[in-house]
Amino acid sequence: MKKIERNLTKFLLGLGNAEQAKRWLLANQSIKGVCFIGRSNVGKSSIINSLFGNSAAKVSNTPGKTREINIFNFSVNDIENNESTKRYFFDLPGYGYARISKEKTKDWNLLMETFFQYAPPGLTMVNLRDSRHTAQESDLRFLDFLESFKRHYFFVFNKIDKLKTQKDRSKLIKQIKEIKNKNDIKCFKTSAETKVGVTELENYIVDLVL
Repeated sequence: MKKIERNLTKFLLGLGNAEQAKRWLLANQSIKGVCFIGRSNVGKSSIINSLFGNSAAKVSNTPGKTREINIFNFSVNDIENNESTKRYFFDLPGYGYARISKEKTKDWNLLMETFFQYAPPGLTMVNLRDSRHTAQESDLRFLDFLESFKRHYFFVFNKIDKLKTQKDRSKLIKQIKEIKNKNDIKCFKTSAETKVGVTELENYIVDLVL
């Protein structure tokens, strides 16, 4: 059995501008890991903390606060062989936050274009969405952006504990079915609060990075 070692995650650095990001990424092309990105306020930090431990990412009550690419080191423990393998995860700035100025939006676009252009091939993108809502315009724009770089990605639909009615649950099922019919992309349903789906997501990530 292989598991992520929680609460042993280490913050390495934050990439705040495109030139810095390009230099770091080009110097680390052999690394493997996952990158988390989604609309502001989808519970990205909470999911990261559920997977990697409560010290991994700060949970902010202010959507859109994270403006850097934050890079972390984590370990996967092979319990049977008592071996540990170090990998990386990236906490990327959220998109779709209306109160960000045009200047900061321009900076975000440049930083993300640089990241996806030069990101190591061993990184997989995790696109988080709020399970209560259908895809927003910013989700669709980002997906077009992501696919233009031909990056491997999958979806995590978070906050399923907030789906209170059968109608809401049916809308999510329909949305996931449409995604699978179109692109056959892997989708997970999770709740950072109740931990539903977190183990399945962890197992998939472990398989990806080893």
